[in-house]
Amino acid sequence: MGDFTYHLMMYRLPPHMIGGFAGVDLETLGIPSEADYLATYCERVGRTPPSAQELRFYMAFNMFRLAAIFHGIKGRIARGTAASIHAQTMADNLPELAALAWAQTETTL
Repeated sequence: MGDFTYHLMMYRLPPHMIGGFAGVDLETLGIPSEADYLATYCERVGRTPPSAQELRFYMAFNMFRLAAIFHGIKGRIARGTAASIHAQTMADNLPELAALAWAQTETTL
C-alpha cells in the first residue's frame, strides 16, 4: 500500500508540483477520481481498501518522503552539484510540500 500511495499522492499535489492533479478537471482528462482509482487497485490486487486513517498515514509518509527528496535536491543546489534543470523549482516547492504532508495528518477523505 505504501508504494501504491506514493503513486496515489499525485491526486493531492498541485499541478505546479511535479504534475499533480489537485484542482484539475480529471473527468475532462479521462482520469478516474482518486476514490475510483483506489477502489480499482484494491479490487485488482484482492485487498480490502485502507481505512481513512490508514490512507492518511500512508499519504503523509509518502509526502514527507518526497519532501526529503526535495530537501536533498536543495542541498545539491547549495553545493553546486544539482543536475536537473528543475532542481530550483523542486527546492522552492519544499515548504508547500511539507505543509501538504502535514495536512494529510489532519484531514479526512
